[in-house]
Amino acid sequence: KSVKLLLEKANVKPPYIFVPNSYGAFISTLFAYQYPDEVEGIVYVDGTNEKFPEYVKEYLPFLK
Repeated sequence: KSVKLLLEKANVKPPYIFVPNSYGAFISTLFAYQYPDEVEGIVYVDGTNEKFPEYVKEYLPFLK
């Protein structure tokens, strides 16, 4: 919801085309699932995939 609110506050109107990288790819994909009628497309630039949270959860113990 925070991305939606940010876009509304910035007065950016749909349809949206996102060009994310890294973690932004995950966020924009979630946004597209939540608001499919508002997203025209996503161009991934060195992005991660939808399993990113699982990977992070798996490796967090080793990062501490």
